[in-house]
This record gives sequence, C-alpha cells and structure tokens, in this order.
Amino acid sequence: MIEMLLVGVIVLAATCYATWALLPAAGRQRVVRHLARLSAAGGVPAWLQRGVRSLEQRTRSTSGHCDGCSVQPPGDEPNT
Repeated sequence: MIEMLLVGVIVLAATCYATWALLPAAGRQRVVRHLARLSAAGGVPAWLQRGVRSLEQRTRSTSGHCDGCSVQPPGDEPNT
C-alpha cells in the first residue's frame, strides 16, 4: 500500500515537472498569477505563500530576454 502511494506521488511530481518545463513562458506566468491570487485569498499556509512568491519572482526573471544577447523583446525595437 505504501509503495503504491509513493509511486503515485513520484509520478505526480514528474508529471507536474514535465508540464511546467514544457509550458511556454506565457502559460507559466498565467499559472503563477492564478496561484498568487489563490494564495492571497487567505487560508493558505505561510510556507506555501512564500513558495508562490518565490515562483512568481523566478518566473518574472526568466521570461523575456537575457541581458547579454542581441535579441530584443517585442515593443523594444529601436526607433529609426
């Protein structure tokens, strides 16, 4: 019985990780915004709220472009 529960938790974690990794950045941001609204509603443990805030910061910082590359995000084209 415990083995089945353990396997189920592992499979669920792997599924969540794969879905998150393959989801486009806009989709990840939408999921994080939804989680932030749910955690702000109250009744959520403090550790989960900290996790959502951390995830929100990481999602914001990894979307867009890198500082060292020549690719510019849409809307940042230089005026010529």
